[in-house]
Amino acid sequence: MVEIRLLGGVQVTDNDRVISDFVSNKARALVAYLFVTEREWPRPVLADLLWGDMPDARASANLRVTLSNLRRLLGTHLEINRESVGIKKHCAFQLDVKRLQSRLAGLQDNRLEGVVELVEEAVDLYQGEFLEGLHIAGGAPAFEEWALLQRENLHQLVLGALYRLSTYHAASGNYQRAIEFTSHLLALQPWQERAHRQMMLLQALAGNRTAALAQYETCRRILAKELNAKPLPETNALLARIRDDAYDMQPAGSPSGAVLFGREQEQAWLQDEWALARKKPGRLTLVEGQMGMGKTALVGQLLRFVATSSDVTILRTRCLDFRESVPYQPIADLLRQAHEKRPDTIRRLDQVWRMELSWLLPELAESVSGSPAVWPARDSETARQRLYESVARFLTELSNPPTKTVAGRGQGETKPPSKPQQPSWLVLFLDDLQWADAASFDLLRYLIFRLRSVPWWLIGAYQPEGLPSDQPLLTLRHSLAQEGRAGVLSLAPLSNRAVRAWTEALPGLQEEQARQVVDYVMDQSQGNPLIAAALIAELQSTALRQRPDGTWQLEPGWVPQLNMIPFALRELVLLKMGRLSEPTRRVLCQAAAIGVDFHHDQLKRTAGNPEQLRSSLDEGLEQGLISLGEAGGYRFTTGMIRNVVYEQLSQWDRLETKARMPEPAGKNTGKLLQLPQRSIAGSAG
Repeated sequence: MVEIRLLGGVQVTDNDRVISDFVSNKARALVAYLFVTEREWPRPVLADLLWGDMPDARASANLRVTLSNLRRLLGTHLEINRESVGIKKHCAFQLDVKRLQSRLAGLQDNRLEGVVELVEEAVDLYQGEFLEGLHIAGGAPAFEEWALLQRENLHQLVLGALYRLSTYHAASGNYQRAIEFTSHLLALQPWQERAHRQMMLLQALAGNRTAALAQYETCRRILAKELNAKPLPETNALLARIRDDAYDMQPAGSPSGAVLFGREQEQAWLQDEWALARKKPGRLTLVEGQMGMGKTALVGQLLRFVATSSDVTILRTRCLDFRESVPYQPIADLLRQAHEKRPDTIRRLDQVWRMELSWLLPELAESVSGSPAVWPARDSETARQRLYESVARFLTELSNPPTKTVAGRGQGETKPPSKPQQPSWLVLFLDDLQWADAASFDLLRYLIFRLRSVPWWLIGAYQPEGLPSDQPLLTLRHSLAQEGRAGVLSLAPLSNRAVRAWTEALPGLQEEQARQVVDYVMDQSQGNPLIAAALIAELQSTALRQRPDGTWQLEPGWVPQLNMIPFALRELVLLKMGRLSEPTRRVLCQAAAIGVDFHHDQLKRTAGNPEQLRSSLDEGLEQGLISLGEAGGYRFTTGMIRNVVYEQLSQWDRLETKARMPEPAGKNTGKLLQLPQRSIAGSAG
C-alpha cells in the first residue's frame, strides 16, 4: 500500500516506509501530478510540464532520468513505457487529496445531516496547503500554474466546509464546537471578516461577551495591518448589538442552552424555511406544540442562526392573554421596538402615514400635526385600510438602509447613505400567537399580501389546544398553505433517546449513578423539555456535587423525589385550569385522585350526566391537560400535570373521591401520592 500526502508538504510511504531518495523535487512534483490527475500522459506533455523552458532534447533527457528514479521507487504503481506514463490500473494507494474531496462530495446546499462526521474528517485531513514547501529549482511555470489552481480550489473547499460546520454546530446549540471550527477557519485565512463576525457572535452566544469584544479588536487590527482597511458596517453593527447585550445569552451548558437536545431535525427544518423565505419573501412559518415543548427556545435558536446574516433586523414579541381583546397589541409592540432601534424610519414617512401610525404608537403624536380626535373612527373600513397601509409603509422603510442626521442642518433633516445599499431583511417573531386578537390577524393578512417585494419573514409559535376551527390564525394558515407560502412544524415530546443523551451529557457520573438520573428524568418528564430542563437544573443544585475537575457526582443516598414540580409548569397548568368551566375542573380534580391513567367509567358517579362528563373530558383534551390513553381510557399529559391538578383537592376530598370511585377490573390506575406544596422555583428552563 502506497500512501501519498500532498497537503502540508509532500510525503510518500510504501508499507509505512517513508520514501525519501527522490532524485529531485521535480520527481516529487511528477508523483503529485500523476496521482492527482490519475490518467495516462504522453511523455512530451510531462517534459513540457516540468522542463518547458529547455530544448526538447534536454527536457526529454531530464524526464528519462526522473522516470528511472520513479521506476525504482514506485515501479509497482506506475505504468511507464516509451510513449506515455500513468498509474497502473487497480493498484492500491491512498491520496489525502482524493480522500478529502470524496468526503466533501456529499456536502450540498449547506446541509450537513448525515455527512457531518465525513466533513469533519475531511477538514482534519487538511494539514496545510497543497504541496506546501515544495520548491522547484529553475522553475516550472506550467506545473506551478496547475499547482496554484489545485491549491486555491482545495483551500476554498475547506474554508467553505469549516464555515458550514461552524454554522451547523451553532444552530444545534453546540457553541464550543462551532468556535473550534471557526478558529480553524481563521487560522487558515485570518483576514476573512465574515469569519471574525461568526466568532464574535459565537462567543457572545456562549456567554463570553468579553471574548466577543476582544475578537472585534483582533479583526480590526488584522484588517488594518494586512489590507489597510477598516471593519465593514455589518461588523460594527454586530459589535453594537453585543455591547448592548442584544442576544439572549446563556452560560455554556445551562439548562436553557441544552433544551435543544433531540431537536436537530426540527432546527434543520426551520433553517430550510429561512432559505425558502429568502427566495420568496412574505412567508409564514408556524411552530405549534403543547406547553413546555420548547417552541420559544427552538425559534430563539433559529434567530441566533439568522443573526449571523449581517443584513437582518429581528423583532420579536409575545401575544398576551387579556380578559378582553386589546386590538393590535403584538403589532404595536413590534413597531415600538422598530422605532426605538431605527428612529430615522418614522421621519422618512410622509406626514399622513405618521399620523395614521400614531393610533398604534401614541408617542408619535407630538411629531405630527393635527388632532386624532377629529380623525375618522377606527371602526370604519377606510380608516382600517389607511392604518394597514401606514404599517406596510413603515416596514418597507425599515428594510431600507438607515439615514443619518446631518450636523448643522435643520432639525430632523437627514441624508441617505453615501453608497447604494441593498434592503435588509426583516424577521418578525410573534410568540403565543393563539392569544392574538382578530384585528391583528387581519393586519397580518394585509401585510403578507401587500409586502410581496419587501424582504421579510414572519414566524409564529402557538399552542394548538382548544383553538376553534374558525380561529383567525388557522384561517390565515390554511389560506397561505394552499398557495405554498406557509410551513407548519408540530413539536412532539422528546424521544427517550434524546432525553437520555441530554441527561448523560453531565460528565463524570458513574454508570449506576447515570442510570438512576436518566431513569428519573425520563420517567418524570415524559419527553417534555420544560420539565426535563427544570429537573436537571434541580439535580445540579441539590443532588449533584461538582468535583474540582468539573465532573459531577451524585450525593450518597440520593433517592428520586416525585414531588418536584417546576414553578413555570405549575403556573401554566393553573392558568389553564382557570380557563376551564367549573364542571370540568371538578372532573379533572377527581380524575387526578385516581392517578395518571383513568377511565370515564370511574367518573360517572361524580360528574353528573354523561353529556356533561363527555363535554368536560373534551374540554380537558382541548386544553392539552389530558390525552387519550389505552383501551378507551384517558391519561394526564404528564405525571407532573396530574400532580398539579391533584393539589387542588383538599385532603378530605382526595380521600372521599378515592373511596367512592370504582376501579375497572384489571385496570392499573396509578399510585396515589401524598404531595406537599413544593415546586422548583425559578427553573422555567
